[in-house]
Amino acid sequence: MRPGRGGGWSDRTADEGSASVELAAALPALVLVVALLVGALAWARDGVIVAHAAGAAVRSALVESEPEAVEAAREVAGEAAQVEVVEADGRVTVTVSLERAAWLPAASASVTGTVP
Repeated sequence: MRPGRGGGWSDRTADEGSASVELAAALPALVLVVALLVGALAWARDGVIVAHAAGAAVRSALVESEPEAVEAAREVAGEAAQVEVVEADGRVTVTVSLERAAWLPAASASVTGTVP
């Protein structure tokens, strides 16, 4: 026991309240790490979506035409997707890009299909 204020004895130590201060100091770093993890997961999800969209668009372009390929890609990736279809020498290359958040890089995928 230590002498407290007002001449009495107290069980308080100099460390009392330090856990609250440490939590308040560490909380912004924890929030930043969680936000970065959520952003990375969203970016990876978009990467999978654009890969599927590009594959669907190539299949559609090989069987049908370019407008149907763009429509197929946008059905999978959404209307915000940027779709580029290039046909040359019996090959069709589709590139799909998707930009969601300004602070993340755009997710993009390119798939090439060949007519047998």
